[in-house]
Amino acid sequence: ETGQPFRPTLDVLTQLGEGDPVIFGVVGTLEPMAADGVPTFAVLARELGAVGRSLAPESQAAPDDWLTRTRENLTNLVDLHPVEEEAVPGENAVQGAQQALLLQDLPGAVAALKPLAEQGNEPAKAWVARAEQRLAAGASVETLRQHVKSVLTRQG
Repeated sequence: ETGQPFRPTLDVLTQLGEGDPVIFGVVGTLEPMAADGVPTFAVLARELGAVGRSLAPESQAAPDDWLTRTRENLTNLVDLHPVEEEAVPGENAVQGAQQALLLQDLPGAVAALKPLAEQGNEPAKAWVARAEQRLAAGASVETLRQHVKSVLTRQG
């Protein structure tokens, strides 16, 4: 939950769960994330903002001629495009992912952004990979929690 590295904790878990296939599976899932930590919702939200900014068209150098600059400024005041078409390709995917994150729905955010990632948007690909890490870590921790409960119940 903190986003901090957790290598020592994972090492202790490995020692305590030696020979336990469930713990072995959890450790295997968490191992790649132990050195850097699992991204938090706040980090993912910030990185999602960077994905949105990557969609903006690159700004061009302003022309030197004042008449040309004025014409461009007037043209940029209104963006005419069909209603069902995005003004900036990919913006609907980012907005959908942002909305899902606001609702703490990380699987929904991943589903919303995945098409953009599959179209080759590198920041979206990186974000989806980090979000999937968080989902995998959460599922592993829940598996571990349930396993510990069942072990304690059998011993109790």
